Amino acid sequence: MSEYSTILFAVRDKVAHLTLNRPEAANSLNATLSAEMMDAVVHCEEDADIRAIVVSGTGRFFCAGADLKGFYSAGSELKSRVSVFHATISRLARADLPVIAAVNGAAAGAGMGLACACDLVIAADSARFTMAYTKIGLSPDGTTLYVVEAYGLDAAGNPYNPTTPGIGALVQIPVNSDGTLGTETAYPTCNNPVAVNVLTSGKAVYVVNDPSGQLTTLIDTMAAVNRGATGGATVIYPSAGACLGGAGAKGQISGYTVSSNNTLTPAAGSPFSAGTAPNAITSDTSSSFLYVTDFATSQMYSYTVQTSNGALSPLANAQATGQSPSAVTTVAIAPDNKYIYVANYGANTVSGFSIGQGGTPTALPGTSNTSAVDAGPASVLIENSDRYVYTANFIAGTVSSLFLDPNAGTFHPGQRTPFPGVAKATAVASVKHHTVNPDSQ
Repeated sequence: MSEYSTILFAVRDKVAHLTLNRPEAANSLNATLSAEMMDAVVHCEEDADIRAIVVSGTGRFFCAGADLKGFYSAGSELKSRVSVFHATISRLARADLPVIAAVNGAAAGAGMGLACACDLVIAADSARFTMAYTKIGLSPDGTTLYVVEAYGLDAAGNPYNPTTPGIGALVQIPVNSDGTLGTETAYPTCNNPVAVNVLTSGKAVYVVNDPSGQLTTLIDTMAAVNRGATGGATVIYPSAGACLGGAGAKGQISGYTVSSNNTLTPAAGSPFSAGTAPNAITSDTSSSFLYVTDFATSQMYSYTVQTSNGALSPLANAQATGQSPSAVTTVAIAPDNKYIYVANYGANTVSGFSIGQGGTPTALPGTSNTSAVDAGPASVLIENSDRYVYTANFIAGTVSSLFLDPNAGTFHPGQRTPFPGVAKATAVASVKHHTVNPDSQ
């Protein structure tokens, strides 16, 4: 850790105090301040004696946003300077330590995004929050997503009070025979919908809702994109108390049955309890069982599906996964060979489970029930031949492959893995090609 010129840094009683120190510029963010913040946050994460971070500002302002004069004079270097700032905010949001914003005075534009990227905001009487972008002719930048995560939006696009339940909708879009998309219909869900699963039978749809917003912090856009309907759809939000615990941090599953004309009806007993921060969901090929992973508790919950009304009944006790599971999928290689695979974002591994006749998952025996992959696996896929498991790795920006033993369900790293991917890789898919006889057309 080097000496800083634009921030003050001190550690007292195992708490790191990071103070923006450009009072003459209202603590606006320039390239130097962004780089020094990044260095300080990395130091905090690497120092085992530091248990929390407090971010504040010197003088009358918390942070007035970006240093527009500096950005204007940056010329061709503007993109790299903005990238450093966004990387710093992203690192702060993903820090394993609790981060507290102590806001005095104005938090404007990117300064408001900085505050909302923290885990907790404590505001003085003098605190003022404003997005400010449109007042100076700019469109909001990526930090706006943290504001959406903290407050949510109502049907009119205005910030939602964080205590208001019912932020979210499941949007159904029909696909026409010519491949175009038809008119969408929106159905209410509980807070913060982050993943959806349609049973193989097509008779029911389930959405997991994570009120804690942990997945939004992990992957910047996912929960924000799925927060409400898109386009001109009308959304009817649940009334107060319609979701389990209202706006409390209780995970839940919103269930719907699908009629013959594809309209959705809430499943009997919906919503269903689902841990603390559920973030991924899958069902088996028989449409009889549902599996949900919990990012906060590192567990997987299992349910039986009542085909008549879509109701869910919990199975056995939750199964332990690796740290911070981010994705889950199932495969049926044979009637008696059914498996579940979980990508563990925090552990950089994939865990395997076998599915018993009653639907209860059991960790695969031996040492091949968990395999290492590149950093930050955000999604997991079974390739169409059922011989390989692939993960898209958010931190490493790569794709990892695991060779799958179809008889035992165990796996080990494939050849030449990992493969180059893209920065912040979040999803992976495979395509099954069909051979077409030209003479038959």
